[in-house]
Amino acid sequence: ALGLAFLLIEFDEFRALIGDEAGPGRSGFLSAYFTLVGTHGLHVAIGLLWMAVVTCRSLVSPADPHLAANVERLAMFWHLVGLVWVAIYSIVYLPALVP
Repeated sequence: ALGLAFLLIEFDEFRALIGDEAGPGRSGFLSAYFTLVGTHGLHVAIGLLWMAVVTCRSLVSPADPHLAANVERLAMFWHLVGLVWVAIYSIVYLPALVP
């Protein structure tokens, strides 16, 4: 649910920036911003899709011997995406808060 909320917030933020004519073609910062945050959003979407597939597979065949390994890989992927977000947040958003 939080991953989906993140994507919705990012889509709204991108829409507002582009509506204010602050798209990726306006500056190097905005180009990097859209690339970094957009790529992260893509990975969040991939993780959410992967979660849906693993959930469906676990409901269809809960005795699948490969299910535990798939869940473990998904968990590692999701934690990596979270760690990358901490780095992106620290680079993009925190400097804007410092006067």
